Amino acid sequence: EMEGPVETDYGYHLLLVTERTNCPKLDGSNTKLIKCEESSDGNFGTLVPSQQVGSVDGTKLLTDATVFALGCLIAGGFVAELAATIGSNVPN
Repeated sequence: EMEGPVETDYGYHLLLVTERTNCPKLDGSNTKLIKCEESSDGNFGTLVPSQQVGSVDGTKLLTDATVFALGCLIAGGFVAELAATIGSNVPN
């Protein structure tokens, strides 16, 4: 846990956490902090509902992982072909 300023070798620092996920018991549905004009109570931000509230969308996670893996596979094939072409043109 952190509270207050953080001390490092370079001095003290303030950290701004703009979103906290997987804490629905503590935060409810309002887990994202957005900047707004100063309000009458002196706050410069307000909490709003966020995309993820306590659970992971398994379908989206699986889809994103599959797209990423296919992209890596295709990009790796292009790089391998390019390396083979360059390597075959280098004199022994």
